[in-house]
This record gives sequence, structure tokens and C-alpha cells, in this order.
Amino acid sequence: MDIVQKRQTIGAKSATNERGFALPVVIFALLLMSTLSIAALLTSEEERLSSQAMLRSSAAFYAAEAGLNQVFSEWDTLQPAIDTIAPGDSLVLDWRSLSGGASYRAVIHRWDDGSQALYQLIVDGRGPGASGG
Repeated sequence: MDIVQKRQTIGAKSATNERGFALPVVIFALLLMSTLSIAALLTSEEERLSSQAMLRSSAAFYAAEAGLNQVFSEWDTLQPAIDTIAPGDSLVLDWRSLSGGASYRAVIHRWDDGSQALYQLIVDGRGPGASGG
């Protein structure tokens, strides 16, 4: 056998003995990229939900603060109703809507033994929309 025939035989054997290394590497790389993409999508969805919750809770907080200021500004007009609250009882001011769609509700509790009147004002706020915080 001459050298040319030996080279052709060796070349033919190496071509048939190759196991295909590139395909598993490409499949592994695609799986890795897919996993990273899914992780990024899930993380971004969590961030979106977190920012929406923060927005709703901020709107509810500011609605409660606006309600607190409103009740303080109307305190003199509410005074006759407040004077009728028995010690240990409450006056519930119904839900009121604000211009941006938010709302608030105030509750005035009287905490005393009948001597000097002590009041506690609690204001709940809701942001706009069905899940307003």
C-alpha cells in the first residue's frame, strides 16, 4: 500500500469515528440560555408586581392622610356629633371619595372614664381601583 492509499484510509476511518461533539454543546448552550431567559422573565414579573403594590400602598397612605386633614378641618362642624359619643364608644364617618378615585374612612373613638374626653382618630385609606391597597 502506498502513502496515498494509507492517507485516504486513515481519513475515512477518522470521519466515520467522529461522535458528534458540536450538537451536544449547542443543545446544552440552548438549555442554559432558555433557563436564564425564564429566570429573567420571572424576576421582571416579580419586580412589576412589587412596584404595583408599592404604588397602591402609597396611594392608600396619601388617601388616609388626606382624610385625616379633612376630618381635622371639619372638627368644629363635627363637634356636636362628637360630643354625643359615650365613653368607650365610637363615631364612624362613612367612606368618602377623593378626586383621584381614592377614598378614606374615619373612626373617632372616645377613650376616657367620663371625666375629661380623650379621643383617638383612625383613618383608613384606599387607593383607586378594585385592589386599591
